[in-house]
Amino acid sequence: MPETVAGITFNNDGVCSFCQNWQKEKYFSKEALEQIIAISKKPDNQYDCIVPISGGRDSTYVLYLAKAMLNLKVLAVHYDNEFKTDQAVVNIDRACKKLNVDLLTIRSRRNIVRKIAKSNLRSSVLRKLFRVCHACTYGFMSAAYRTAEQYRVPLILWGDSQQERASPLAVKAGRCLKLRKSRPLTFLNPNYYKGKYYLLRQKLEFPVRGNYCLRRFPKLKNKDIKEVHIFDYIPWNRSQIKKTIMEELGWEKPAGFVSTW
Repeated sequence: MPETVAGITFNNDGVCSFCQNWQKEKYFSKEALEQIIAISKKPDNQYDCIVPISGGRDSTYVLYLAKAMLNLKVLAVHYDNEFKTDQAVVNIDRACKKLNVDLLTIRSRRNIVRKIAKSNLRSSVLRKLFRVCHACTYGFMSAAYRTAEQYRVPLILWGDSQQERASPLAVKAGRCLKLRKSRPLTFLNPNYYKGKYYLLRQKLEFPVRGNYCLRRFPKLKNKDIKEVHIFDYIPWNRSQIKKTIMEELGWEKPAGFVSTW
């Protein structure tokens, strides 16, 4: 990596700070996952778990894992963020039908995510580029939490991986880019306040019990519901995931996309 990467430093041997801080992933084990499922699973549950699904690669694999390999009663929950591809819709529908899984799709009646993204991009390109995804993130988290409470589902199985959790790196890069210098210009832009207004409208449309409306992302307060990040328990294996969902579920990437991500 070059020295122009935000936040990077090199030691006397020319090894960068990211390589020096590298840590091998640690997993809880498949047995620990099965134990959590055994404790949560009840004969009278309408659903054993919720799988938030986007139509993408990892969430589709978790849906397959939950239904075909763990034999759970699954409710797939899709938050329509208003930017999905046609192929994502096909992938979701095809996977749910092949696995005989119920699907619930949730979407804002006001096209709120588009309004938030548009306002954020116009308010300050440099600063707000880091916040365009907030509306989508709040949306899919609130959809999962609200549905779990509504149907009394004890488990939410997320398909994110440890490799995606780069928040310390993002914070460090943000500081190095000195994004705070853009604040005065941001506060003078009316689109900044539009974005804040639409974010509030989103939270009022999809409130999560126990959360105040100024909280950036919702937090699950119900102690009877457990969140499980699947790839904290089993290794994330791209080739295995691709092979499984393509062969078993007929999953396809959108035309023109370079990778399956």
